[in-house]
Amino acid sequence: MSNYEEDEEYFPTDMTFNKRLAATRSSLSMPRDRQVQMPRPSSSQQTVYRAPQILMRKPRTRECVVCLNEKSIADFGEVFSTICQHVERQICTDCVRENTIRIVNDRSTTDVRCPEQNCDAIFDFDTVRRILIDSNTSVGQFEDRLSKGCVETMKSFVWCAHRCGWGCQLDDSSGNIFTCRRCKQKTCAHHQVKWHSGITCAEYDQTLCSDREETKNQNWLKDHTKKCPRCNVSIEKNDGCDHMTCCHCKYEFCWICLADFQPIRIYDNKYHAPDCKYYA
Repeated sequence: MSNYEEDEEYFPTDMTFNKRLAATRSSLSMPRDRQVQMPRPSSSQQTVYRAPQILMRKPRTRECVVCLNEKSIADFGEVFSTICQHVERQICTDCVRENTIRIVNDRSTTDVRCPEQNCDAIFDFDTVRRILIDSNTSVGQFEDRLSKGCVETMKSFVWCAHRCGWGCQLDDSSGNIFTCRRCKQKTCAHHQVKWHSGITCAEYDQTLCSDREETKNQNWLKDHTKKCPRCNVSIEKNDGCDHMTCCHCKYEFCWICLADFQPIRIYDNKYHAPDCKYYA
């Protein structure tokens, strides 16, 4: 019988590859009494293999979230205020400076806030001056605004109404009038206006009410009436078309453009004003 036939008998055809491999290993295995036991190394002789440590290099640049330019990490290093709430700056120094200049030049506010996301810290004057030290922006006017804002929070402080730049803090015995030490002009401390000579503060209040009522009436007349182009009498348009007839002088005109209606009636709508909706 050939070796092939012997193999066929030794390995039946219905055996899987794994079973054949296991049978081969078992046939080649050495009896236990003839196996050589290899000595195991002691714990002190065992070699310990450790994975090599990978050193991660810190990035040298960062993208500013405002200008989107790649800047050196040094441009994000300084924390301008100790009360800032952000952990790491994402806005470069140039953009922080531009934002500070914009606020300093804005006369409507004196609060210079940190522009970083989720940080609402307000920079003090020394911080603002340090940020702007390399720019041509003067902080003198900003310092004046801070000073004025500080004194205006003082109780009973009044500026001179004559705009000389002087003010003072009044006490309870000062009354409603004070004389400026710089320009020597009088100011009403109660209304903070130029002193209303000849009338008391109560009378001045009545005058203000009358003036407000008069202003209100004038605004209503301006919005709801027009003056006749011929006799100048105020006319109120309640309803109807825009062909108006003055009840005082019987003059006919267009309510929209005030054009004389007589030529319009004869020569058509080309005699309306060019910007009138009836012009054709």
